[in-house]
Amino acid sequence: AKSILEMAAERGLATGVVTTTTVTHATPASAYAHIHHRDLEQDIAAQLLAPRFGQIPDLILGGGRQFFLPAGAADPEYPDQRGLRADGRDLTAELAARGHAYVWNETQLEAIVPAAGTRVLGLFEPSHLLFEKVRSTAPVAEPSLARMTEFAIDVLSRDREGFFLLVEGGRIDHALHVNNVEYALREAAMFDDARGALIGADGRE
Repeated sequence: AKSILEMAAERGLATGVVTTTTVTHATPASAYAHIHHRDLEQDIAAQLLAPRFGQIPDLILGGGRQFFLPAGAADPEYPDQRGLRADGRDLTAELAARGHAYVWNETQLEAIVPAAGTRVLGLFEPSHLLFEKVRSTAPVAEPSLARMTEFAIDVLSRDREGFFLLVEGGRIDHALHVNNVEYALREAAMFDDARGALIGADGRE
């Protein structure tokens, strides 16, 4: 069966995925991947480049660089960490070759000038994004969920046919898994800020 993102692309809409988890995690993956197990994140990443239906999402922002980089390749932000891809592929380079601007920090994201047809892959951590409570401690600045959402709307709304955008505040759940109420509330507040960005885009929910 086709996913909602694939159905949107089939109708000519621009498409995007924004998350604070890895972009290959369960919820974002449900927008574009067809696979029998959610933990096969290397395979899910590869399906971004070989969609069964529709096309590659125009915009993908979140975490998960380790699933896009070949085993042995140093992470650009944490040189002691390595990519995990056993097949040796560098999916960031492959997506760049297909027209996606690849960025891995907030400064690079802000340097992009949105225009009709802009396509972006943003992977801001090797795994999930840092919790909002500690996001400022990242070695290199990474964008908030609200900022990624604003950016996504700015890019995708330039498509005359309209757009479909999935936005997930996935780290709310992660904080609750370990009963960290403070972290969960900070994540929830940021998710509300992202929701505000969506409402502000056209004045309604």
